[in-house]
Amino acid sequence: MISCFNHIKDPNATDEIDIYEFVERIKSPDKSIIVLIEQARLYHNKDKDKYDGLKAKLPCFTLNFSFNGRKTNETIKSPTGFIYLDVDNCTSIDLSNPFIFATWLSPSNTGRGVLVKVENLNLDNFKDTYSAISKHLNLNVDIRAAKATQYTIHSYDKGIYFNEDAITWVIDTSNEAQTNFTPTTSILKPILKRKRKDIGVIGVNYSIRYNNYNEVDFGGKEYLYFKDEKIVMATVFVPKAIKKGSRNSIVSAIAYQLRALNPHIAQNYLQNYIETVNLHHCKPKLRAEEISTIVRNIMNRKNLIPVPNNPRRFLFNPKFKLPLKEIMGIVNYYNGKARSEKTINKIRECILNWDVAELGKLTQKSLIKASGVSKGTIEKYYKLFEEERKLINQQYNKLKTS
Repeated sequence: MISCFNHIKDPNATDEIDIYEFVERIKSPDKSIIVLIEQARLYHNKDKDKYDGLKAKLPCFTLNFSFNGRKTNETIKSPTGFIYLDVDNCTSIDLSNPFIFATWLSPSNTGRGVLVKVENLNLDNFKDTYSAISKHLNLNVDIRAAKATQYTIHSYDKGIYFNEDAITWVIDTSNEAQTNFTPTTSILKPILKRKRKDIGVIGVNYSIRYNNYNEVDFGGKEYLYFKDEKIVMATVFVPKAIKKGSRNSIVSAIAYQLRALNPHIAQNYLQNYIETVNLHHCKPKLRAEEISTIVRNIMNRKNLIPVPNNPRRFLFNPKFKLPLKEIMGIVNYYNGKARSEKTINKIRECILNWDVAELGKLTQKSLIKASGVSKGTIEKYYKLFEEERKLINQQYNKLKTS
């Protein structure tokens, strides 16, 4: 998981997100963040103090390691599974290199951030690995950014490059058991093999499922819309606040669902995930022993079946990774259409049950009063019922003349 921070002057982690959420935030930030970034880009190379002041207001991430609370070498929780390279004064790089997992324009719009998947990264080998990967990718990196605790300032790049199938740089740690560790040439050379997407690797792990959407046949479509009856899916759901009295049962349910969706999940990954849930959601936090007991009990269970707990009107195909803005546009379109249909049906029902003896002639004014629907809405849909209106008013005229 990736630690999040309010800004570069606040070293206290406020949240954790996965790599997909990070990519989405760079691709489609909140409007307020876009405004700050665009203002900063205007002042870059024009007013350094103004640029630095605006940049200092932006949220930050740590892409090399995640942290427990305050960001220091001593509070490192685990590697993220990546190494972050800071490229200055260059926006054009070779994207064909199979080691590049993601790259995006910097806040200044004159440099790039680059992510490479890495295994066995630690404090001892960090700087050598940073240097070796930079050299292999032929990147002119900022050597000052070669820190385990390096911030990555929130940027904006709707064209962010993202290659989930990038090759992992595997670090040879065979010599790390020695008392005086000295990096060897083997640590500076990547093992050119494509890492198998299993779920026994510590760090960001792409095989972990938080829902069972991949079991749905999308038929090549970007999304499915269930108009008449929602489909119920299995999802790992974490409440915002897990209060005393229900902490053990809720945390156990979360652990159960995660393992049911991932039968071969590594115990250390499940442990890390549940510890994160405990840290950020349990109020007060459960004791470490309780967390370990929950994880151990869940790992000892066999043939767990995911619990259907999430009714969905929409399902979005995870293969397409649609931006949040596009997803909300689709949802709002169908929801608006559903509301319109509901209103039209209400008006139609009122008209079908129209009693000319009691309600008189069918006009916009009388329909507003009889249906309880607003004037603007009646005006909008009134023409849809022209035939019905003619028939009813013919009856009214006959009744009036008889």
